[in-house]
Amino acid sequence: RVFNWNVPMDDETHKYYCFILTQDLENEIYEWHELIDYERKIDKIEIKYLKPEKWLGALYYEIIPLEKGKHSKYVVLGWDGNTKATTKKIIDVISFSKGGVKLGAPIFKTDKGTQKRHILEYSSDVMVSLRWFKKEQRIVFDHLAPRESMMTGVYSYYGPDFTYESYNLKKGKFTLNH
Repeated sequence: RVFNWNVPMDDETHKYYCFILTQDLENEIYEWHELIDYERKIDKIEIKYLKPEKWLGALYYEIIPLEKGKHSKYVVLGWDGNTKATTKKIIDVISFSKGGVKLGAPIFKTDKGTQKRHILEYSSDVMVSLRWFKKEQRIVFDHLAPRESMMTGVYSYYGPDFTYESYNLKKGKFTLNH
């Protein structure tokens, strides 16, 4: 079970909290895991594993089971009201093993190589779709682009361009399709 919430702050950012309750099926022992919102920028976050104490805080709204058993793995879709200027949607992975909780997994194949998570950052003035389609085994999301080409890399000017991208699931990996 996942217990997850956010608290809006006065500066229009958000603080996130998450507790995960797991059960060891062999001896029926329950264990709590706390994810701690790191609240700092992490370089190359798309290719790094994260520990529970350096969690990329988000409000999860979809949990997609990939593997169950001793090495359970779940893809999570989340929302982050990042700053006054930008918002983020996050595709991440939470996995469990005897070693505890690990965030991120090398299962997202892109043109740039394999990533451990995918982050969409865009203007807080727009809405962006990020959805799981179970029947098609696909995560579909708006393609983001700046309003003007000279604003490339300035995410407060990014928004949907009325096209879509998807990650298609096959053999435990997600492949990006434009």
